[in-house]
Amino acid sequence: LNYNIPFIFGVLTTYNLKQARDRAGGKYGNKGSEAAIAAIKMVQVRIVC
Repeated sequence: LNYNIPFIFGVLTTYNLKQARDRAGGKYGNKGSEAAIAAIKMVQVRIVC
């Protein structure tokens, strides 16, 4: 907000490898892809505004 530059901080914090795998394309989807899509949407909003 201070610099008017959108950014995404997508870090998986997991307790074990199973949780990491579940969040990286397993039963909870791919959180990395979700972060990338959010970044693209932020850029699109920035272009429109």
